[in-house]
Amino acid sequence: MMKNKQKLLAIIPAFNEEGSVGKVVEDVKKYLPQADALVVNDGSTNLTSEKAKAVKL
Repeated sequence: MMKNKQKLLAIIPAFNEEGSVGKVVEDVKKYLPQADALVVNDGSTNLTSEKAKAVKL
């Protein structure tokens, strides 16, 4: 018999948040280690994507 494992996804909307997106992703993983984090980059014109991808999990 399989146990029902619930999953948790933290969705992080980001628009030109290069200065804070890394810390937000780190905090999600710190306080919700069981969660996956998904950053939705909504057309940023700065380094938001690169900063989010640079976080070492």
